[in-house]
Amino acid sequence: MHVVMNGGDSAYVALLPSGFAVVPDGPGSRGSENGDATANGGESRVSGSLLTVAFQILVNSLPT
Repeated sequence: MHVVMNGGDSAYVALLPSGFAVVPDGPGSRGSENGDATANGGESRVSGSLLTVAFQILVNSLPT
């Protein structure tokens, strides 16, 4: 891995996807989308999501 980070050939390194998860950012996310209150005087809920991606790095031996 250090070889690739120092500008070496990345042909011998494989990134293997392990999985991903998309989850809501939580129930406490409140606020106004544009910073103003809604027309009825209440707050609108602003929600988002959290994306987590996992990879495994497989490093083969360099040929001699």
